[in-house]
Amino acid sequence: MVMMRVRTIFSGVPGTPFYSNLYFNESGLAAPQPVIDAVAAFWSAAMAGTSEDLSWNVNPEVLVIDETDGSITGVLNGEGSSDDGNSSAELAPAATQGLVQYKSDTYLNSRRLQGRIFIPGIMEAMGAGVPTEVSRTRWRGAALGLLTAADTAGTPWVVYSRANGTLAEVTAVDAWTQYAVQRSRRD
Repeated sequence: MVMMRVRTIFSGVPGTPFYSNLYFNESGLAAPQPVIDAVAAFWSAAMAGTSEDLSWNVNPEVLVIDETDGSITGVLNGEGSSDDGNSSAELAPAATQGLVQYKSDTYLNSRRLQGRIFIPGIMEAMGAGVPTEVSRTRWRGAALGLLTAADTAGTPWVVYSRANGTLAEVTAVDAWTQYAVQRSRRD
C-alpha cells in the first residue's frame, strides 16, 4: 500500500525551521489538493492565538511513499497554502509546544500505533504552565476537522510506523493536558 506525506514548514521565530509531516492513505488519488486543503485548514484552526511572527507553509509537493520500506515512489503536485499566527503577546520559549495526540486501533508488539503533532508558537497567555481548556479545545477541534476532511476526501489520515513498515487509520484524537517539550527545540 502507498501513502501520501504532506509536509508543513514553519519559520519566523527563533529555532525555526520546524517541520510537521502528516500521512494519508493514498487510495488512488490523482490530485493531492483535498489533502493539502485539509492540512491547511487544520493549521489555520490550530494556530489561532499563536505568534504573529510564526509563519507556516503547507508544501505543494506531496510525496507518495511505499509503507513497507519508506521509499518515495512519486510526487503529486497541488497548490500549497501558507498563513501566520495572529497574536502579538509574549512568546513562550520555543521548547514549549502544544500537543495533539492521534491514535489508531492497531497494536504492534503489544503497543498501540499512535502519533503526535506539536503546535509551535505558543504564547505566555495561552496558559500558566499548562494549556488552557480553550487552547486544548481548539487543537482537538482542528484535529477532528482534519480527520473528517481526510475521510470525506477518501484519503484517510494514517499513523505510519516506518520501523514496522505499516500504517493504520487514525481513529481518535486528543489534546494533551500539559505542554510538550520537543527536545530538539530546547535551544
